[in-house]
Amino acid sequence: LAMLKASARYSAVAYCTEDQIMDWSCGHRCAGSLNVTTYFQNSTTEMAGYIGYNEQDKQIVVSYRGTSNLENWILDFDFIPKSFVYPKEYPNTRVHRGFYEAANSVSAQVKAGLAKTLSIIGSKSSDYELLVTGHSLGAAAATLAALDIKQIYLNPEHEDSIRLHNYGSPRVGDEAFAKLAYSTITNGEEDYQKLCRVTNQNDIVPRVPPEAFGYLHTPHEIWINYDEVTVDC
Repeated sequence: LAMLKASARYSAVAYCTEDQIMDWSCGHRCAGSLNVTTYFQNSTTEMAGYIGYNEQDKQIVVSYRGTSNLENWILDFDFIPKSFVYPKEYPNTRVHRGFYEAANSVSAQVKAGLAKTLSIIGSKSSDYELLVTGHSLGAAAATLAALDIKQIYLNPEHEDSIRLHNYGSPRVGDEAFAKLAYSTITNGEEDYQKLCRVTNQNDIVPRVPPEAFGYLHTPHEIWINYDEVTVDC
């Protein structure tokens, strides 16, 4: 769980101000040392986050911020999904239109920021793993971004070096998408350290969009019940 706690802090930092994030000065959330290279945002979709790297842990972090009114935000977009095209063996894959548009609204900034970060690290970048994380709406965006990032930036010899750790994530897509995300991030291995969702029983966000509309969560889930006891699902 230590790895998930560290990822949770990176996810929480995304709610701090841009200045706090860039200076890595937001109190207990900014534990350790992260060299922040990029802050990205889109005022229309309320999407925001940051990119940085930790030299000690050999880790690049891409963290997405959530939003305080996700339920209303989701309802503003109907539940009819859109096609998600990805060069994998899962045809007819569909995702929530609003989540896709939110992730896409900062995609160019994220790609530029990641390229900048890899350039700063230089020849040692192959030694780094990539963590993509987010909370709530940020978790949905992180899921879509992780697939995009893995497709574009990771060479085949380093394809195992990506992790997706999400917190309070809504359902992003249908069953085909859930299988695609799981297969792509974990390379088909049962390894929750590569792909994991942490869900609090008191949180309503992971219950939407509803399964009745064809949406399904990605595995693997760590469940926190009312007594704050974690259950590995």
